[in-house]
Amino acid sequence: MRVSDIVISKFFICLFEPGAEVVPYSEHVLGTEDELYRYVCQLMNRYIGLPTGRKARIPEDSRLLSVLPQEAEQMEPFVNYVCEQVQDQMRSCPDIPGGTGIFVWAVIEDQPWIAFFKCANQARFCLKRGEKESVSWFRNSLILPGPSAKAEEYFYLNLPDLKARVSDREFVVNGEKKNYLAESVLDLSFGVSETKVLKMIDETVVDTICSQYPEEAPQKIMDYRMTLADQVQETGEVTMEEITEKVFEEDEEAARICLETAREREVPEKAVTVSKKSERQLTKKQRLVTDSGIELLIPMDILREGRTFSCSREEDGTMSIVIREISSLENK
Repeated sequence: MRVSDIVISKFFICLFEPGAEVVPYSEHVLGTEDELYRYVCQLMNRYIGLPTGRKARIPEDSRLLSVLPQEAEQMEPFVNYVCEQVQDQMRSCPDIPGGTGIFVWAVIEDQPWIAFFKCANQARFCLKRGEKESVSWFRNSLILPGPSAKAEEYFYLNLPDLKARVSDREFVVNGEKKNYLAESVLDLSFGVSETKVLKMIDETVVDTICSQYPEEAPQKIMDYRMTLADQVQETGEVTMEEITEKVFEEDEEAARICLETAREREVPEKAVTVSKKSERQLTKKQRLVTDSGIELLIPMDILREGRTFSCSREEDGTMSIVIREISSLENK
């Protein structure tokens, strides 16, 4: 998605202050040539596809549906509802920071979306209170603008599909660590995020390899990472069971141990869809770090051909890395 694909039709701002009884908010009309319009479009574009975001469908019995607007002109009651809910959570948890709240009704690829962002106050734009609980936004000339817009927390609601994407930030509220924005404000239930599932799968497979093949572990881990990259390129998704079968296809005992470990660690069985960002990270290069602090970034193509780079374990238990066919070396 490009920034130019985003068309904003409604825009509200509010001010979250710890201890405040009321959250002041105001609607503002933005022109497409305004700097603030471009700033908000950058926010929309930056976070909508992040793999760390949590995804869920809004349930049919959710209280959120009673305030979810069907048209842009019906947005103000929803803004008021979210402001009150967020402020209630801030009263229950002093660690939840205040900041500037941004509400947007936008059309992206012919579909209406509602987006919310909470940004740090000391940023590119600042809020000030006006009369009758109104707020206005002004450019902070004392602080240089950053290279791109940033938010501390956010959510996106796709209205036709009733799907949500929410930031994964958690706080301790009433003694319980939770994603208050998802669970308390939007009334959503989430599975584990894509990034966390991929990490859980990777740690389980690597730990199994190290326990079952201590002498061959370095090479087998690289082979596994290439297998994972190939699967992501072919199918765009990963499951614990399928990657286990491919990595340990000739060792039933190792496969059994890997799946048993996955169940103990509660690795989700459902396939995880891999985002384009994660796919690039998994399929382009492999990062290796030695215990002495040496870092190597090896292209996957080099690992696949198996001639230029190799890793082996010596008799004394240490490992050796060999890089062949080098015609030049540069400092960068």
